[in-house]
Amino acid sequence: MGNLNLKTNTKNLTQEINQFAFPLIASHFLDLIIAQIALGIAGRSSVESLSGISTIQNLLFALGGIFGAFSYAFTIKSSKVKSGKNNKKFLEYLLSSLMITGIIGVLFIILTIFGGRILLTLIYGFKGELLKKSTIYLLFMSPYILLILLSFNLTNLVKIEKKTGWIMKASFVASILEVILNLLLVNGNWGFPKLGIVGAAVSSIISLLVMVFIYFLLTKKIIFASLKSKPKALKELFSFGLPLAGQEILEGVLFIIIFEGVLSRLGVTTLAIYAVCAQVIAISKMPVYMYGNAVSVFSSEGLGEKNPRKVNQTYAFSLKSSYWWYFGISLVALILMKPITSFFSTSHVVQEESGLYFLIVAVCFLGTPLYEISKYQLQAREEEQFVLKMTFVLNLLSIGLILLLQQLGKTSFLELFIINGLTVSVLGIFFYLKEKKLREKTVIKPLLNDSL
Repeated sequence: MGNLNLKTNTKNLTQEINQFAFPLIASHFLDLIIAQIALGIAGRSSVESLSGISTIQNLLFALGGIFGAFSYAFTIKSSKVKSGKNNKKFLEYLLSSLMITGIIGVLFIILTIFGGRILLTLIYGFKGELLKKSTIYLLFMSPYILLILLSFNLTNLVKIEKKTGWIMKASFVASILEVILNLLLVNGNWGFPKLGIVGAAVSSIISLLVMVFIYFLLTKKIIFASLKSKPKALKELFSFGLPLAGQEILEGVLFIIIFEGVLSRLGVTTLAIYAVCAQVIAISKMPVYMYGNAVSVFSSEGLGEKNPRKVNQTYAFSLKSSYWWYFGISLVALILMKPITSFFSTSHVVQEESGLYFLIVAVCFLGTPLYEISKYQLQAREEEQFVLKMTFVLNLLSIGLILLLQQLGKTSFLELFIINGLTVSVLGIFFYLKEKKLREKTVIKPLLNDSL
């Protein structure tokens, strides 16, 4: 009878995780595909447009991840108090998180307006037409961080309530709007002005604004309720989120700023090939992050409920599912790589070489599911200091090696991605071993009916 109950509980949990993750995967698939369509519309006019938009998007995504760490801190902390029915503390976490978001978003807008051109020149070495187009695009994208952080906060509310189906609906509306706006504004169709790269930025910001508004309508009751509380958790969220932000900074510095900064100096064609591969591999890795979201909610709940069985099963199932998705999507992408590449670029060289380069990228990132799911699990256990320290050491070594190879003039696409992939894989192994050690220390109490 005990084994039957255990199997039933496990099945129910995996069903809950899938019901949580599938709408997120579907909505993010839609977002990514729409983003690729939008990038294709804006980037086909020139290699400079494709390279500039892709590079800035990756930079903004990295910064969104860094500052989004404070929203993630809200998810972990609020999931634990929510499972304990502590509504007062939950509202304090929400208001504090929203205040942190507002401060960061406004500061980023000011920084981008006054220092965007300098940033692109110093970090990426952009010049000429590429610098001109990229600076304009970054300027119009300046509200992105504020809006994306608001989106993180509001979607986290929806996730905690486990109503992720609404996220898919909101994403669908915003994504379709972005495509329509790109068709109208980028190339100036149906009497609208031809805005080019500016049209791409305006389309992204308007669609993101609409999505945030939809999330607000879904969560306005609890938001207004939080306004009646006090932001007593500001210091707690900041203290807990700071190591998480440090983790994202290290990843951002290595994979976005340093990595792409070195890569951009290998030539516009190489950067364009990377731009295509980066967009496609993002689709392969996307379900991993969605199951990571599930870990942050379900494992945090399990820890709040003092239910180690739930914590362990969430980790194991999320890791297995992540690998299945990664392998499946990468295989399909590899088969369809040439038609995918032709959508992004009219360059014959880019179209011919992207398939081989994508295979290299996909193999190098095989450690991503182990790394990401284990990282989410350790952070849910509030082992963020261990995650930060290990990431710091490994990333510092990797950055040093990349810069050394650059000074020796021996950097190439292959070498950069091997270093990238090894860093992720080694960190994944360390995180897995740490999680295994913590799991072995935990005594799992038998179910009530195990003795029957």
